[in-house]
Parts: sequence; structure tokens; C-alpha cells
Amino acid sequence: MGWIEQDARLVPDLYQAIRNRVGVRLLRKINEILHGAEAAPSPLLIDEAKEFVQQICNEVSDVFQCFETSVFLEDPLDAPGQYQMFGTTWPGPFDKTAYSKDENRRTSWVLKHGQEVKIFDLANLARDREIIQREYPGLPCNAPGDFIARTRQLLGLKDEDELQPLSFMAAPIMVGKKSFGAIRCCAAKQAPYYFASRELVLLTMAASRLSQFWSAWIRQSEIRDENRSWQALVESIGEMNSFVHHELSQRSPSEIKIFEKGLQLTKAVIRGAEIMDVCLRDPQTNELYFAAKQGEEWRTGTPEEIRARSERRFPLDTDTPSCVGARVFKTREASLIEDVSQDPDYAGVLPVSSE
Repeated sequence: MGWIEQDARLVPDLYQAIRNRVGVRLLRKINEILHGAEAAPSPLLIDEAKEFVQQICNEVSDVFQCFETSVFLEDPLDAPGQYQMFGTTWPGPFDKTAYSKDENRRTSWVLKHGQEVKIFDLANLARDREIIQREYPGLPCNAPGDFIARTRQLLGLKDEDELQPLSFMAAPIMVGKKSFGAIRCCAAKQAPYYFASRELVLLTMAASRLSQFWSAWIRQSEIRDENRSWQALVESIGEMNSFVHHELSQRSPSEIKIFEKGLQLTKAVIRGAEIMDVCLRDPQTNELYFAAKQGEEWRTGTPEEIRARSERRFPLDTDTPSCVGARVFKTREASLIEDVSQDPDYAGVLPVSSE
């Protein structure tokens, strides 16, 4: 029996060696996939980027032998604050394919806190609630009923059959404190049916590599978008000059039409411009008033709110400018507030007046 005992002692070391080799292979494969994406001759379009992310989901699911590996990423130019599904291996419908940080969902918690999560069994969240809350304060513990039912179906289990642990893990895709998204895995297909700490470390390393890829993609997209904006601006200036020349040639030229045309072109050039206006000074009262307006936000609310917003005025004879427009008028310099909610002088003003 000596040789049997000796072989038995080698089993844990052999298993660990195999797992280490599998982990290295996974990270090498992910690196190969993303290196191919980064070596593309031109910046990837969004659908092309999704194809590479899907390949990573396939590799991770294959190594971890799980039904689901999903990646959610934010495209800050097209959908800021929304983390959309870029790839998944889940063989079924999803009740949600995009998340925000403020939702009461496990993936949202990962996005908001920038912390990895590992749960032993999603099917017994109520039983393990105390342990989960101690390790991940505020993490939702509601059972995913449809997900559990679909997993039982995929495993070919009858109603009376016992369901193995539905292990879950997720890791944030981030650089520094900036969250780009999350990658999650769930529902192992075979024993041991749960994710150990080692799998979570591998998933975190995969997320780190994805963050490098996605941050670079965002920078390329911003450069491409800026170039597109400059081109649109040049075209708009020519169009605006022609419009102004035509309007001024009329018997009764309308400055309001000129302002409105300028705002229309501004919206075409500046991505996400939903509140735009032209303010003029009323010499009788020394106040700024809205001479022309563009953008969906001007039409939100009740008729009374819309009218009050449109008729709002801003005095110019105060020591502290009451709006960005007043500050520009006073200083004769362009003004930029990156986040109006963080500016104590103007917090709450922009959504109402747009300045």
C-alpha cells in the first residue's frame, strides 16, 4: 500500500500544478486576444470591440467551466453612466443587459464600490445573508429566480433533484478609481461547482488586462470624436456664414433666426449638448434674458415650469455673477464648468437656465 499512499500525497500538488498551468494559459490567451485588438491598423468600431470581448468571455467560461461569463463596459461618449453588455456566454435571455452604479443589483454594487465579489451559492442567499453582508456591506441578497430556473434546465435537473451551489464571482474593470465596467462568472457546469479564491484572483487579473484595453479604446474614441467634431465645426462655420449672409440680405432680417441656426449647428458639433441658449442684455434692467433656446431639457416639466425657466432673468449688477452667462459677460472670457453640481456658486443653476 506504500505506493498508493505516496501517490495520494502527490494528488494535491499535481492538482495545483494543473490549475496553475490552466491559469497561465488563460491569461496568455487573453493577452493574445487583446494584443490583436490593440494592433489593429485603425481604431476599432464598437461592434469590432465587442467581438474581441466576446472571445475573452468564451475563454474564461471554458477555463472556469461555467455557464455564464459576462462583461459590462461603459462607452462614455455614447452612453455615459450606462454599463452595457459587451459579451456573454449565458445561453438564454437576460432580464437586464445594462447597469448603472445606483441600481440595487450585485453587478451595480461591484461597479459602484470597485470591489471584487465571491458568493458561494446564489440559490441560498437568504441563508448566507449575514456572512455576505459582513464581507460585502450593502450587497443585494435577493435570489435570482429566473436564473436559478434556467440553470436547473441547463443541467437537466428535475424539480425534485438537488441543485448544486450556484457560485458567483465578479471583478471591477477599472484604472485607479475610474470604473470602466465589470466582468462576472456564475453557475459552474461540473464539480467542484464553486469558485475558489484562486479563480477570483484570475478573474481580477483578466479584469485588469481588460481595463488597459478599454481605457486605450476610450482614448482612441475621444481622439476620433474630437477630429470628427473639428471637421463638423469647419463645415458648420461655412454653413453659418452662408445663412447669415442670406438672412442679412433680406428686407427684414431676423436675429432670432440667426441665433437659432447657430444653436442648431452647435448641437450638431458638440456631442451631448441638450441645453443651449443665447443670452442678451436688456439695457432697461441690466439683466440677461434668453433670446433663443435649443435642446430637449427646455421642454421638460409642466407648462408653468417651462415658462418660468424660459422667462428667467439674471442681474448683471451683482458682485457675484448669478449664472455662467453673467460671468462671461462680466469677464469677457469664455467659461467652462466640467461639473456644475460641484461648483458651489452655480450648483442647481445649469439645469434650469442652461447658461
